[in-house]
Amino acid sequence: MPTLAHDGVELAYDVAGPEDTPPLVLAHGISGARSTWHDIAADLARDHRVVTYDHRGHGGSSHALGTYDIRHWGDDLVALLEQVVGEPAVLVGHSLGGVVSAQVIGDRPELVRGALLEDPPLFVGSAAALETTPFGFIFPLMRDSFREMRGRGASLDEYVAAAASVPALNGAGTVGDLLGPDGVRRHGQATKDFDPEALEAALTGAALGAFDPRRPLPVPVHVLRAELFAAFRPEDEAPFRAVNPHATVELVPGASHLIHDEQPALVTDRIRSFAKRSFGHT
Repeated sequence: MPTLAHDGVELAYDVAGPEDTPPLVLAHGISGARSTWHDIAADLARDHRVVTYDHRGHGGSSHALGTYDIRHWGDDLVALLEQVVGEPAVLVGHSLGGVVSAQVIGDRPELVRGALLEDPPLFVGSAAALETTPFGFIFPLMRDSFREMRGRGASLDEYVAAAASVPALNGAGTVGDLLGPDGVRRHGQATKDFDPEALEAALTGAALGAFDPRRPLPVPVHVLRAELFAAFRPEDEAPFRAVNPHATVELVPGASHLIHDEQPALVTDRIRSFAKRSFGHT
């Protein structure tokens, strides 16, 4: 597992695909890890250089209490783009990863060809705004459960069993049914490695409160909007389009916040077609 040393932490990442192909960087959501992109990354790596990485506090990257915020996560992605990718890339960001991608576009647009943002909570960075979404209820339950399991040193099998039994957000059975044995084991490993204090930062507003959704994103942007348990709410579309009239927003019918887990073929297709446009191919 290669790592990148930056700002006192080690960032874990993987690179797959031919070196001379257009680069894609996939950024996961809170409590996830680069491994949760496994199947999609493998598919995309047939014709792209695909970089997946773990945010600080996640996966194989360092825990760094007190730094779980958009500035640090954004700077980490900038370092990855400069030192690992080495050329402008298309960013694909789910949830937290979508906001981190948008932060980097605002800070360093020359590093980004375009961004596909999967149900990003661009307008729910404050504690008050988070309370208007289902995550205001879900996140405290996750935080408390992960704290308890981490505190007693729960085994990987316990994390996997806990993940497998959670109802799927789209109502189609459980997370175990949705992801299958390999996928739910990767999910369990991600939650075992995760620092639950990142959820505390999200709940207080420290994580995303400094993100400014009114700052234009001067690159091509496509947003996939969930219909169920959405972090990019229906009322967020108009203010987002007002600031970014060039951007496109696509509702994915029947999809919850976990769009790429529920409809991987659709998401892979959207990433590939968006990347072709962003890199100047028809």
